Amino acid sequence: MLYYIILYCAFHLVVHGASITPNYKSSCTLLNSRIYCYSGGYVALGDVVVRRALDEHHYLDLTQNLVLDETTAKWVSIPDDTHYITEGALAGTATSISDYQYIEDGGYNGTPSVRNVTRLFDSKTDLWTTIPNDNRSLASAIYMGTAVNVPNQKRIYYWGGLSGQYPGYPINSTTVLHIDSNFAWSICPGVLPSGTFTRFGHTATLDKDGINIFYIGGRIRTSDAGADNSTARLVPYYNLIPMNDILTYNTLDATWNLRQSPSAPTMSSRYMHTANLLPYSGKMLIYGGATDDGNEKHPSAVSDYLYLFDPKTLEYTRVDDYEQSQGAGPRFGHSAILCNNTLFVLFGVNQKGLITNDVYFLSLAGSATWLKSFSLSSFATPGTNNSNNSFDPHNTLNDKAIIGISIGSVLVIVLLITGILYAIHTIRTRKRKSAAAATAAQVEGQDKYQPGNHDNNNMYEITQKNLPHLHKEYQRYSSASFDMLNSPNEYSHGRATPDGGHGVPVYVDISSDSATLHDSSTPPRGFSFDHISSKPNQVKSIQQPVFSLQQQHSSGSLQLQPSSLISNHTPTTTASDSVVKPSAI
Repeated sequence: MLYYIILYCAFHLVVHGASITPNYKSSCTLLNSRIYCYSGGYVALGDVVVRRALDEHHYLDLTQNLVLDETTAKWVSIPDDTHYITEGALAGTATSISDYQYIEDGGYNGTPSVRNVTRLFDSKTDLWTTIPNDNRSLASAIYMGTAVNVPNQKRIYYWGGLSGQYPGYPINSTTVLHIDSNFAWSICPGVLPSGTFTRFGHTATLDKDGINIFYIGGRIRTSDAGADNSTARLVPYYNLIPMNDILTYNTLDATWNLRQSPSAPTMSSRYMHTANLLPYSGKMLIYGGATDDGNEKHPSAVSDYLYLFDPKTLEYTRVDDYEQSQGAGPRFGHSAILCNNTLFVLFGVNQKGLITNDVYFLSLAGSATWLKSFSLSSFATPGTNNSNNSFDPHNTLNDKAIIGISIGSVLVIVLLITGILYAIHTIRTRKRKSAAAATAAQVEGQDKYQPGNHDNNNMYEITQKNLPHLHKEYQRYSSASFDMLNSPNEYSHGRATPDGGHGVPVYVDISSDSATLHDSSTPPRGFSFDHISSKPNQVKSIQQPVFSLQQQHSSGSLQLQPSSLISNHTPTTTASDSVVKPSAI
């Protein structure tokens, strides 16, 4: 029993805790939330001629939290399919065709030919299936070429690269794999522009329009004859393609075009670099690459390793990356996978000529900044080519500056809103004070108030024409309503009363619970003059019925009732349209 436990633990460590071997030119792709990497090569101190293909297959789960220095141990080794012959093959291509399948094509392993040239991997079953190469007209597998999936056509376009035993010979034809037609092959009839050679070590990126493929950089191989044209060189010439030579292929009409970039002459020529489409902007991010400086056996990483290419203007813009101490830096033969707003830079040969197995995270959210860690939970569900980002190379702000500006902007907005509210409050206060002052001036010089014997209480006598204003002010302070349905449109002392009569002289008393209109010269305590902005006219008449104003607690409404139901005070007669100030009674 103990034996089986030990065996299980050993198997678990081997399969699930495997550390990936340092390599370059492995083929990597994104399936759902995992990065799959197949094979790759190991070379001694940057000597790319001495190649040893690795028979390895791993994936990295992006749903876990990834820390910069700990990611190497997070790779999971995929066990070999016992019913399928797997073999190492560096510099092949991996092209995803769904969320769980990708196609591995070509590669080089030092033998005359890779046995299974094109094979399909299913991540649900971890099984391989060979795709026949009938009608492809290949003598052997292609390496250092490119493959581009055109989703709206359900086709993969293969172009360039070398074939056969090293140093190999260039592949001039464009072959197409039809994904929706039982993986049938066809050859495109397009002809390269005059003076253009097939490239290898270049990049191929589908434009945002889903039609045109952009081929950037790379090398060409030529075997020129000697000076007397009698002998041919046994060692081929290798020349780097200038970055201003932009080769495009139209997948609809199978036509080629060679176009010139106006801004590339200052760029280092390169091969074994990467190019990723940024779907939101439609631009392409160029990373890394190598230049051989005439030494094909020992290439070196270019120092200007990060550019943004605009397929509309054909212009390059050099990008400054931040937090370089935790970044990948110059390298070549690496892989670059875009997941949402983060570019994963994997493996390759660094500027010291060392083969690596590290993984770096380059955030493209606003500015290019290297991260110490990555968490998929902060982003949307990943997709192969549907990530949105707003990366702008002219944005020179790092994350701290962006956070600071964001906080400052919020504070400014809060202060602005506070200032506006304060200004509104000040204006309203001034208007109320002005209205009160105008009212005081209006009643100045009018009849004096009549003192009574109820201290600290203000009493008024008003006519019907003041009731709408009284209702308005009362509603403002008590949320009550006043029924004026029986009143005419024009209010005056002589013609308007709540019951259609001819002027009802009343007193008003408003307490915290009720409001009452009285005919008495000594109404109860209640209504304060401070509650209204104008003083009502005092009109008393003993010849008219008197009403009182009573608030209903349940509904907040006001009703008129004869004051005899409330008070038996006898009203006294005064001048008809005189005005009184509030009197302390």
